[in-house]
Amino acid sequence: MKRLVCLSLFLLLVLSIFVFDVHGSVQSNSNIVNSLTGGQASDIVFQEDAQDKLQFGGSWAAVVDGSSSSGLAMEAANSSANGGRLFGPYLLNGSDELPLAGKPFVAVFRLKVTSNASLGNVVYIDVSYNGGIPIQLMTIKANNFALPNVWQDFQLPFVAPDPLTAGLEFRIINQNNGVTDVFADEVTVYKAWAASVLYEEGAY
Repeated sequence: MKRLVCLSLFLLLVLSIFVFDVHGSVQSNSNIVNSLTGGQASDIVFQEDAQDKLQFGGSWAAVVDGSSSSGLAMEAANSSANGGRLFGPYLLNGSDELPLAGKPFVAVFRLKVTSNASLGNVVYIDVSYNGGIPIQLMTIKANNFALPNVWQDFQLPFVAPDPLTAGLEFRIINQNNGVTDVFADEVTVYKAWAASVLYEEGAY
């Protein structure tokens, strides 16, 4: 058990290093996830459309978006108050009904903005557990998006804590007031323990 815990922590450290570059800037190339998981449907342990998430505050609203995975997306307009939260689902088991506790994963948040010109913060994402304790988190700026109006993946590698009593959350909190509109499409969680290649460099 001790060896398994140490291995999981080492993998989390390695994944964290590769998701952020040496300057601490966000890297969001989907090749990272593809390299870690193989990018196969069988590697997905959980997937949730943003409009299905629980919501706190009135910042987010469902909008029709033909480019999203379901045809609907959640939008926080730049006139929205900061701090609106999409949260849940308090996950204990994956889609295969196996417990998540003690295993490494990569959570992928699919987001976009209408403008990427600003250096201002637009959205905070995290993986949290047992009622809101963050495991991994990221604050994303408008200029972290390569292009406006194009969906982009942002990854958070993590090891699910053990014990996991109240489940995992994948939270999206808007910080975009006065900056730009921000949209959320879906959150997908991949296995990260079957990786054969840990990193593949791409353009950012």
